[in-house]
Amino acid sequence: MGERRTRAEQAFRRARKCALACLERHSPSPVESRRQCSEAAHSAAEASWELPERNAQQLELQAALDELARALEGEDEQRLSSALARSSRAGNALGWRNTDTSAR
Repeated sequence: MGERRTRAEQAFRRARKCALACLERHSPSPVESRRQCSEAAHSAAEASWELPERNAQQLELQAALDELARALEGEDEQRLSSALARSSRAGNALGWRNTDTSAR
């Protein structure tokens, strides 16, 4: 079970790091970069199904990661920032500390 939790957390961190990189660019991110980040967020949401917890925190993480993926598919930086903050809160609720909190 610990291995599944580790995989889910690593997928979450990859998606979050990618989204942060898109958000921190001063000009709109290239379409390909945002597409890859969206795929990473979708993968993280899928990986979260493997968490041993079956509770509201897990469901919130999945919803937050799905929202992050959708935000990455668009070009609204405010929506992306909001989705990134939501996913960070959801990860924190599971005990996953964010190492980089520079989201605007």
